[in-house]
Amino acid sequence: MMFSGVKQRLYAGFVLVTLITALSCAVGVYLFQSLHTQANEIAQDKVPAMRLVLRIAKESQRIGTLVSQLQNSSKATRHQTLIVELRQQWLQLQELSRQFSALRGYQNDSNHLLLRRELIDNVVSRFDEIEQSVQQCIVTTNRRQAISNHIDQFGRRFLQQLHNHQLQFDQAMYSVTEGKPNLTRLKRIHQQHQALVAFTDSAQQLQQRVNQVPQLASAELAAEQQRAREQLEALQRLQVQVTGDAGIEAQLWVQALADAINGEDAIYQARRHELAQLDATSEALERHGEIASGMMLEADKWVQNLHNGINRSASSLSRQINSYTLLLIFATLVFLLLVFAVVWLYVGRGIILPLIATSQAMNAIADGRTETSMPQFGEGEIGLMLKSLARLKAYVVQVKNQAQRDGLTGLYNRRQFDETLERELRRAAREQTPLSLILADIDHFKAYNDNYGHIAGDSCLKAIAQLLQRQFNRAADHCARYGGEEFAIVLPATPHDAAELLAEGLVAQVEALKLPHQFSDTTDCVTVSAGVITLVPNQSHSPQLIIDMADKALYQAKEQGRNRMIQNTLTV
Repeated sequence: MMFSGVKQRLYAGFVLVTLITALSCAVGVYLFQSLHTQANEIAQDKVPAMRLVLRIAKESQRIGTLVSQLQNSSKATRHQTLIVELRQQWLQLQELSRQFSALRGYQNDSNHLLLRRELIDNVVSRFDEIEQSVQQCIVTTNRRQAISNHIDQFGRRFLQQLHNHQLQFDQAMYSVTEGKPNLTRLKRIHQQHQALVAFTDSAQQLQQRVNQVPQLASAELAAEQQRAREQLEALQRLQVQVTGDAGIEAQLWVQALADAINGEDAIYQARRHELAQLDATSEALERHGEIASGMMLEADKWVQNLHNGINRSASSLSRQINSYTLLLIFATLVFLLLVFAVVWLYVGRGIILPLIATSQAMNAIADGRTETSMPQFGEGEIGLMLKSLARLKAYVVQVKNQAQRDGLTGLYNRRQFDETLERELRRAAREQTPLSLILADIDHFKAYNDNYGHIAGDSCLKAIAQLLQRQFNRAADHCARYGGEEFAIVLPATPHDAAELLAEGLVAQVEALKLPHQFSDTTDCVTVSAGVITLVPNQSHSPQLIIDMADKALYQAKEQGRNRMIQNTLTV
């Protein structure tokens, strides 16, 4: 009976341990499934929103660039190409905005990014007006050019008559030298020649005034047209004195000038229409630029908010992991004496250690240490959770890079450059080591963009950025895109002679790339100018002071012919 009682107690104990173990396992599976679900929610909800917002920011930035190119371009055909591309960018932005508003959890969001959809839809629906305005501007410009060509045609014909008359005058003068003068004919030819010359000078002056109409502003047109009319009346009086075949050509020339000044298709009226169309187009483009800038600003805010939301979710998930870990540890202690080996092998090695490693990785990611390696624990709930955590880490890295890197060149952006320069300035002042800064600017880059196109311009920027990354490859070197075509390189612990050699090498290597630039006033390939400043700073020196000194050196390099470097030798 006692044996039987022992067996019963052992059986009861085994059943109790089995129940506790099963309960612990069930709780663990439930907790891990909950964590896995939350991690998946982060990856499925916030990550797609992050992707769309980043694309919205990129498309908005591209629209701003196209608007700037349209406002700076003076070629009508170039306007047509840019307008077509601008329409495509707005359509893409419209589609991205619709996709964003359709995401789960954002349908009823009242933030400004969704309100901008109405502005985007309005811009797309009214885009035909801009295209028509640009087309009308091209037609008006062509009509004005046709008027100018018509006047020039009659002017050239009259000048041929003037040349023929000059030959007659020369023959008459020759007869005088030969001793066979016909004074009456000579006097008549001389008078007619004087009338021709006077008429020609006056007509050419009037034609020059008419040809300058394309450079006139709207406020100047009325006064200039009145002066042209007065000059036309004087020309008509001179035209009466021109006779013969030349008189017919003179009459045709005067009539062409009169039509250009006073006719229904007057060149002044054409210029007014052209300026009106340009003003309408410019006003619409300014509106486009404002909307695109607003989208960029709001997209940046969304990026920051989503980044903060991901960090908060990661921190919350980390806290839950810590809580669940403590709960499992407490449950383990309850029956540790009964099933120490089983509990330790299953809970300790199979659950607790993975949770601690995952918690540490999550804490590190939440603190921004994205270089933290992910633990490896195979498949199962922990493995799935780690996969979700790995995806979350990848997007945190992407967000961090987006906040620090320039989207086109891959170099650091202006904000990261400002932070790095301030940090290195404090370090150099504290350690009393030299700090160098190089500002480099691509020579005649606007002419490159206008003539080769923005795609070639982007490729040029990428090629120079890759060159910078190859040349300045120390761990402490910091290369950034400072502006549109301007780059900045921060060189800690670099004396002035080394900085000078590096800058000279940069100028030479850019020229060695042999990127063709037939529209450069410096050489037939792409070149850069560089300004260098080196100093051992103290606490009174500011980042702006160093930037200003490097910029002054850059200005001197451009003044001295470009494609060179200048080191600022002012005492700091």
